[in-house]
Amino acid sequence: MALVAAVLILSMGCAIAAYDRPMKEVQASEIVGKIKNNKSVEYDRIIVKGPLDLKNLITKSHIEITNSRFESYIDLRSSTLSNFVIFRGSTFGANVYFNSSNFNGAVADFRGSTFIRNANFAHSTFEGYAAFQGSTFAGDADFSESTFNDYAVFSDSKFSRTADFILSKFIKHAYFVNSTFNESVCLDDCQFEDDALFNGAKILGCLRLQRTDYDKLYIRWNNIKELSYEDTAYLRLIENFKKLGIYPDADQCYVSYRNENRQTLPLYYRPIDWLLWILYGYGTMPELPFIWSVLVILLSGGFFYFTADIETPDKKTTLMEAMYLSAAAFTSGARTLGGFVSTPEDVLVKGRARYVLAAEKLLGLLLVGLFLTALARTVIR
Repeated sequence: MALVAAVLILSMGCAIAAYDRPMKEVQASEIVGKIKNNKSVEYDRIIVKGPLDLKNLITKSHIEITNSRFESYIDLRSSTLSNFVIFRGSTFGANVYFNSSNFNGAVADFRGSTFIRNANFAHSTFEGYAAFQGSTFAGDADFSESTFNDYAVFSDSKFSRTADFILSKFIKHAYFVNSTFNESVCLDDCQFEDDALFNGAKILGCLRLQRTDYDKLYIRWNNIKELSYEDTAYLRLIENFKKLGIYPDADQCYVSYRNENRQTLPLYYRPIDWLLWILYGYGTMPELPFIWSVLVILLSGGFFYFTADIETPDKKTTLMEAMYLSAAAFTSGARTLGGFVSTPEDVLVKGRARYVLAAEKLLGLLLVGLFLTALARTVIR
């Protein structure tokens, strides 16, 4: 046990010592020469001076540059990389261009990397494991029209600007767990052939899901600040939440959809639609008609008591009696339309109270009906 502890302490000491030593400067031309000659490239903790320009390259080189800093741009557009590509823990100070590149090796490893400017991976193909977890994209991240044939992992990453995956294709699981998107996330026309996992991800900008093809999208509605309005996108996401058994999220998404859809309705119907939202949350909030019912009973009872427009046999109406009359009138409206304006035999209703009583019965019929409808919709799934 003591030997194991000693080995661990020694390993930690070596690692700390390695990170204490100054970073070595390496000219980009040296790296370019090795790659063009299909030689293995392995560096750790270096500063790459000058642009790494390798457009239209076909190479079998093992490229591994970790915990390093690139001061100029990297251009590997339209290149074919047939071996491991590892830039783990590195910082890219300028734009990086991997557009239309083929990562044919077992892994493309960018874990824990920081992209200070734009990261361009559009039209690229990842044949192996695409690892971007824990990375920071300070500029735009463009993965549009890219294909991920193995696992694509972007978990615990931060996207400060637009994250564009439009028309991309994910053959296996796509992981965006606990990632943060500060601006828009474009998944329009994206295809997820396996699960798309956004558990714990926070989308602080606009999420676009127009024509997105997925079976299960693991995400919570409260973590989506805004969903770009499109009928199919909303309705499919609602069904997705139901499939996952997250009915509260399905209800919230449905309410948001109806509120967005209100702007497309004819002007004369918009006030009615707004009332349906306020009164019972489009059938998703049974607590709303219950609260409205209590409020109607209290207000009507208070009116009966303070206006003295009702009389009981003893000629003196207490607050409790006024509230009882109000509750009886409210529930009688829910029971039947017959005797709609009838009053209890032992109570004399006169003046304005007659109109309030009739209105309360009508509201009772309406609110109890809405309450039962919402209750049935939310309880019976």
